[in-house]
Amino acid sequence: MKTNEMIGCLIRRERLKHSWSLAGLAKDICAVSYLSKIEQGKADCSEDILKLLFAKLSVTWHCDALFLQQAEAFVKVMYECIFAMEEIVFSDEEKKLLEEMEYSIYAIDALLFKAWTTRKLPAEVDSLAQYMDERQLCLVYLLEERHADALRLNPCALTAYYAGMDGYNRGDNYERAMQLLQKAYQLAADDGLVHIMFQSAVLLGNLAGNLLDVNTMMQHYTIAERLARALGYEEDLRMMQYNTAAVWIEAGRAEEAYQYFCTLENPSVMERHKYAIAAELSDRKEEALAIICDCHEEMDDLMTKMYKLVEMRLSDEKFLDDNAYGEVLLEVFEKCRKDLPIGYAAFHLPWVLQWYVHHRQYRAAYELTHNFPIKVPYLDLSD
Repeated sequence: MKTNEMIGCLIRRERLKHSWSLAGLAKDICAVSYLSKIEQGKADCSEDILKLLFAKLSVTWHCDALFLQQAEAFVKVMYECIFAMEEIVFSDEEKKLLEEMEYSIYAIDALLFKAWTTRKLPAEVDSLAQYMDERQLCLVYLLEERHADALRLNPCALTAYYAGMDGYNRGDNYERAMQLLQKAYQLAADDGLVHIMFQSAVLLGNLAGNLLDVNTMMQHYTIAERLARALGYEEDLRMMQYNTAAVWIEAGRAEEAYQYFCTLENPSVMERHKYAIAAELSDRKEEALAIICDCHEEMDDLMTKMYKLVEMRLSDEKFLDDNAYGEVLLEVFEKCRKDLPIGYAAFHLPWVLQWYVHHRQYRAAYELTHNFPIKVPYLDLSD
């Protein structure tokens, strides 16, 4: 860390907050030219001068030996937690320490730790970026979702995981995503980073599921489930079971999916949606309609439209002649494609192709099949 430059940047930031000129802050403390050099990081500033400058700015500069010792230990632990993907919850004592660190040589670390827990970078980070070390800059890249840049800067389990997650979400290069996630898992295993191991195994299973490679999906999920049980991740266990049953639907195994969903107690909105589709595709249409219509939970706009699509198919045998159905279907598909991991759009792709073919929009069907990033066999939903 370029300490002098960083301190100068902090002083300038606080001075501008007060709308003071250099002369206004320097008065009765030091020469204006000297303050200018301090702000530019071109002068070593004594602790006494620093304290006077920050006191005039109504902040306390923390530099005593005990504080620096505590801050250094805290910084070490925090980076270990972040790069191990461990959950971070600050105690009241740690929150107080962070506030004090913002006016110390650990100011950048304090800002980044807060940003990591809120997933929001403060604007002032831009002015401090030039003073950051490799580890700090890596966190900035991750928070900015520049995961490939973070991986190049610091190739470790965490950055490999996030770069692999990018590829999984986009679906444009699953082979590369798989390599990165496998690398993340192995690097995490080498260092005992169980949270990254778990998340990498889950995404590898999801990735295989999107390709309808059920056997490979189950291999990765088996590992992830063992880790989830050891970590007490009950919700993640159910999520993987849900994903497995959803893949069965896509792979033409609707009966197996139905047998899973019909045993669930208090199914979630998403589980009820797939339950209804599994019933629909296994020729239990009245039951499927009841499942959809009996759901009274609050849903966002996208989920509401996903339910509506199922209801329209079940309520009208000629749904493919209904332009309203096509409008909702294409809206859902495009929103999933734009805002969610590619697997969500892939799930709805068979019905989109069915719509195009029914309306003799063969070119649109061809271009969609040709350009869609995931190349998998889809359900036979021909009309």
